[in-house]
Amino acid sequence: MITCWHCEATLLDGTLFCDACGATLLEGAPRRITPPLAGDEGYAAGAGGGTPRLVLPAIGQSIPLPPRPELVIGRGGEPGPAPDVDLAPFRAVEAGVSRAHAVIDLAGPAPQIEDLDSTNGTYVNGRRIPPGRRVPVRQGDEIHLGQLAIRLEL
Repeated sequence: MITCWHCEATLLDGTLFCDACGATLLEGAPRRITPPLAGDEGYAAGAGGGTPRLVLPAIGQSIPLPPRPELVIGRGGEPGPAPDVDLAPFRAVEAGVSRAHAVIDLAGPAPQIEDLDSTNGTYVNGRRIPPGRRVPVRQGDEIHLGQLAIRLEL
């Protein structure tokens, strides 16, 4: 068992992100977490009330999402602002993930994703989505950021 450096939650060995607060537990990773926005205290993550997460099926990892209505997904580790969900530890550079690749909107009745004019595109179920246009995503949809496959679980 390990203890989260931020909230002191007890977690299973090998956990990469704290299930309780979303803090990264990777060695050498910046210890940055995104606090909830003002007014987000009542945010309920999906119909089941659980924590929404991104799953990386190729490596069997899941990343709890911070409790925010919109999240920028990309890769950090370079000059500039870090994304809310940093996929750099998962070979994001090699997979063609941009620094600010996409936004996931969890605020409405159904989650949506928007490509932020990324270099290698965002795909939902094999179809490239146009930059700047939000499209709905459902549980189990196959999402690709460049060549990195992710899945949203609510």
